[in-house]
Amino acid sequence: VGEQQLSLIFLPPLEQKFERAPVYFIIPGGGWHRAEHRAMCEFSGRSAEALRRRGWAVASVTYRLIPEATLSQIVSDCMDAARYLSQQADVLGIDARRIVSSGHSAGGHLALMLALAPHGAFTAQSPYDAVANDFTVVASAPMSPLTVLYPDCAGYAPTAFAIGERQLGQQENMAAAMHRASPIDYVTPCSVPLLLCCGTHDDLVYAEHSTHLYERCRTVGAPCEILYSHFGGHCFEPMVEGKRSDPDFASIQDAIAAFVTKFEPQEA
Repeated sequence: VGEQQLSLIFLPPLEQKFERAPVYFIIPGGGWHRAEHRAMCEFSGRSAEALRRRGWAVASVTYRLIPEATLSQIVSDCMDAARYLSQQADVLGIDARRIVSSGHSAGGHLALMLALAPHGAFTAQSPYDAVANDFTVVASAPMSPLTVLYPDCAGYAPTAFAIGERQLGQQENMAAAMHRASPIDYVTPCSVPLLLCCGTHDDLVYAEHSTHLYERCRTVGAPCEILYSHFGGHCFEPMVEGKRSDPDFASIQDAIAAFVTKFEPQEA
């Protein structure tokens, strides 16, 4: 994008079970000011390895960071990564029309945007815009995701940090930019299935983010499940003395892998 080169990690299936491998697309978090895709592959390593053994490919990406880029541009970078996978599908042996997105924190937000927002609305004037409609996200399983970036009539926008000009760009209309970057605004009855994973004691991105999105999905009839890690924090670590997070992080990863396998094709 411009003079900046972004990178993508691609891990092929450990076992070839499908003519074309579906893709588990995991997006790193870091408050949009850090995107370490290698760390994300380690963070989601348990689910990634389980899925690779079932014939899935795994991909993770970097993206531009704030304050140099706005959230809309960061979403575009993630869209471009999926467009790149689509363009290289024959070489990689993948099915770019069978992607399940995941991610943690800000990466969970981006995973939801990839799954819910219209692809053509987010382009970065890159070489991959020409294949804007050539990938399909069939489901999403974000962890500790931000889902709404504006205060609505119910008082939502539950975060322990401010969303403002630094993330949205000083030249954009602030209210419009907040709505544009909020996954909850894109929920329709035709939205893809979601599995929302969050800790009840997350003190960075509050669990209300997932609860509010779950309730919106139920209101419109969109398929959505929610998995609370009781006493769990932002990374599902125990946050209450004498209490273990339940389910713990390993079990969260297992639940995500089980959810993702619902969307795999018939074996070749």
